[in-house]
Amino acid sequence: MDVSELPIATYDRVSVDRSGRSASCDEQHRDNVDCLRELGLGRGARYSDPGRRASPGSPSRPQWDRLTQAARAGLWGGICVSPDSE
Repeated sequence: MDVSELPIATYDRVSVDRSGRSASCDEQHRDNVDCLRELGLGRGARYSDPGRRASPGSPSRPQWDRLTQAARAGLWGGICVSPDSE
């Protein structure tokens, strides 16, 4: 399947960078949208898990699970995740 023409989904969650600064979901979403715009890529749906982290032992991330299922099903051409993630 050629996914090159499909839109790119965005994902955000609670994130802490190496300096200890926390990035909100809204900040990450703006970064993701800016990145897609700069690259000239089509934007798909936003998936967001506010209050969730990716650290071991953290609560599950239901929107991440939903997003990866949709990507496996061929709905998205890719996933944009903020580079400031853990």
